Formats: sequence, structure tokens, C-alpha cells
Amino acid sequence: PPSAHSLRDLIDTLLHEMIHAYLFVAANKRDHDDHGPLFLEKMNEINRAAGTSISVFHNFRDEVNLYRVH
Repeated sequence: PPSAHSLRDLIDTLLHEMIHAYLFVAANKRDHDDHGPLFLEKMNEINRAAGTSISVFHNFRDEVNLYRVH
């Protein structure tokens, strides 16, 4: 079963991509790599309302820890 970290990463990543889709439709933003003011405003709004951790980066905590060499 997926860990809590993996599930949170998946949700945050899907929300990140959904913001791009929203801005594509609502603001005609066609640059998928754009993390400008409109993206950040919507990201912060969702994070505050939902307690999520959407960012402009993808964490993939478990995958990173799996391949980390000590």
C-alpha cells in the first residue's frame, strides 16, 4: 500500500497540474511551465483552504529516500 507521504505527494502533484489546467482555461495561460503570480496566488489559496502542500516543486519523498545512499 502507498505510504502517507506518497499519497500526499500524489495529491499535491495532481493539484499542481490542475492549477495549470485551470489557468489554461480561465486565464488563457498556455505556458505549462509558468509558475508566475497567478499560479502562486491559486496555489496559496488552495493550500490555505485545504491544508495541502502544493508547491512549484515535486518532492516524491519516499522515492528520494529509497534511492538515498548513506
